[in-house]
Amino acid sequence: RFDPTQTEARDRAFLALGEQNGFYKVLLPIRPNGTIGWVKASDVSLDVSALRVVIELATNTLTLFRDGKAIMHAPVASGSGSTPTPQGLFFIVDRIPQAHPDGALGPIVLKLSGFSETLNSFAGGQGSIGLHGTSAPGLIGQRVSHGCVRMSNATIVALASLAPIGTPVEIIAKMEDRPRRALDVASLLRPRVQAASVTTLDATSPDRRPTVTPSNPPVEPPIDPPPADAAT
Repeated sequence: RFDPTQTEARDRAFLALGEQNGFYKVLLPIRPNGTIGWVKASDVSLDVSALRVVIELATNTLTLFRDGKAIMHAPVASGSGSTPTPQGLFFIVDRIPQAHPDGALGPIVLKLSGFSETLNSFAGGQGSIGLHGTSAPGLIGQRVSHGCVRMSNATIVALASLAPIGTPVEIIAKMEDRPRRALDVASLLRPRVQAASVTTLDATSPDRRPTVTPSNPPVEPPIDPPPADAAT
């Protein structure tokens, strides 16, 4: 559930994928990746984001788009062969400043809604993936992480200054394979004063008519510790 009494909840956002019968179809930050839910339209407000992060694994590059135009381009490191970075559509769910900005994760972690597809847990967390800096910039451009996307500390600081919570993040194999998406301008849902319930559906049948009940799983599982996957 959205809980607006918590400070964190005021900064929460979910990526809206469509609308039907007074409900918004949303992408949820839970396993498995791509899980769809439905939230009552009257429980949330709708914002629009012109930003989108695209990570191309074939070239290990990150591009930030605004209104469909590239405004930032940088090299990154991605997951290794045994712990690959998962592909798909995700969004930024949290910003986690680091106590030691020169440490393995750099100055800040942008936690994503997705999870590793090979690790069920990591470093005490649930195997969530994120975008973060690094203390080993010489490895940028390589496939060396446990699934997170690393970049220089300067790049993550610049990205964090531009991309707020809710920003869509596409992770794809090759840029030329990227489909044309209406979501280049994305719809973001934010909680209103009251709490908002979300129904999760089988991702293979997302167009079933939603039914919201109190017994549905919470839309926001506890925030994991920041993904600690940098090489030492």
